[in-house]
Amino acid sequence: MDKVINIEKRIESKKQRRQLEAYRGKLESVQKVIQCSACHHRCAMCGHYLKDSDATYDSPAASFGFALCDCCKAEFEDFLAISRDKSGFVNSREFKSLLEELSKKS
Repeated sequence: MDKVINIEKRIESKKQRRQLEAYRGKLESVQKVIQCSACHHRCAMCGHYLKDSDATYDSPAASFGFALCDCCKAEFEDFLAISRDKSGFVNSREFKSLLEELSKKS
């Protein structure tokens, strides 16, 4: 019986190594996703890659700590204007007439 080798420990060790490699791969993937989503060279809303020429540091979004592309920056500025009640869109004649037309149809 001295010549018989117990391979259970080797099999278990090999299984643990494979599992560890799989966990490392998953961990690296999660780290890459987190790093890319927190990158200051990507738009905070849509994830579009920003070039140095796209970055504007004097916009309201920059004061909130967001890096936004031009399209998202315009949308964010509109949101801020509406939320601060600086937009006259709701009080405009056109909007009121649109609401009247919609109420007549329903």
